[in-house]
Amino acid sequence: MYLDHNVINVIVVEHGEVVWSATAQLDADRTSGDSAPIAAALGELLDGIPKYRWPKLRVDTAIGTPWSRVKLVKGIPSVRHRKEVIAMLRLNTSRFVASPRPVVITGASAVSAGQYHVGVAEVGVIGAITGAICDHNLRAGPLVPAESIDPGVLSALAADEVGSTGMRTAGEAIAVQVAMGHVPRQLALCAKDNPAITIPDVSRTRIVAATAILLIAIGTYFAAQGYVDGARLARNRTELRSMQMLSDSGSHEKAELGRISRDLASAANFSRHRVSTALLLGAITQALPAEATVTTMRIDTANVDLVVLSPRTAAVVDAMSEVANIVAPTIIGPVSREMVGARELERATLRLHMLPDYGHAKTAFEPQRDTSQ
Repeated sequence: MYLDHNVINVIVVEHGEVVWSATAQLDADRTSGDSAPIAAALGELLDGIPKYRWPKLRVDTAIGTPWSRVKLVKGIPSVRHRKEVIAMLRLNTSRFVASPRPVVITGASAVSAGQYHVGVAEVGVIGAITGAICDHNLRAGPLVPAESIDPGVLSALAADEVGSTGMRTAGEAIAVQVAMGHVPRQLALCAKDNPAITIPDVSRTRIVAATAILLIAIGTYFAAQGYVDGARLARNRTELRSMQMLSDSGSHEKAELGRISRDLASAANFSRHRVSTALLLGAITQALPAEATVTTMRIDTANVDLVVLSPRTAAVVDAMSEVANIVAPTIIGPVSREMVGARELERATLRLHMLPDYGHAKTAFEPQRDTSQ
């Protein structure tokens, strides 16, 4: 937008092309200091501007004479940063700029050591422009004195055609230049320094920054949630392995206890059904013929081996068949004859097989007292 002493030009530029423009004549007395006509004329122009939901249009403004000017100020102390120079100038505006009405220093551009070009605009005009822009739900952009714009560029733009409307005027050329952002930023009054803006501007940069922060927060949340889930899964796996180890240990101990139980049952069964050696020896001794003698006896769990001296080995075999728990007495090895004193006896080795089920024994051995004497 461009504001002059008798005209207001508003142009909308989109992707480097002019998509809408409007002009209004301005009848304002600059000597009175009344900015109401400016606000009224600008409000009528902004009523017809195209509506954009998002992002809101930003209105950059060039203020022409007599509402603004660029002044060369000398004797500025040497200061390192330009922001400090501008702050110093704004704190001492009446000292560096003489004006019958309140003015705002829009910016400063260094010329040489101690010398600066200073942009100046009237407070009332800035307030009227900013108020009209904010009332139409638009964003107030930088305000710059029109004198700071390069005249060479303006001449080239003024010669360009605007559709079929003819040649561009100087005001339209300045408006196009400002809308495209081709203004000296050092002499522009930014929105954050605009004293007429009371509501903070929600610019695209701020929205993008807030969106980026929100996305980072969401990403951080999901990353943290993934880390927590991973840690919980790892902990559950560790507990599951511990439980599996305990289960395996319990199964192993159960199997070991079962084996021991079976061994103990076998030992108890063997002990319960084992034939007493003394009783077996007594039964064999009782069954032997009177002339027979046992010289060697070996007993295991299934067999009894006897070495016997007797007149007749066959009689001993028949006698052993009558012993309880003994079956199938067998002669193993050769039968030899030996002289014992004046008698000839037979030496033989017998193998007696014990019954596997002792409950089926034919008779039980009962020791008998010798009553012959």
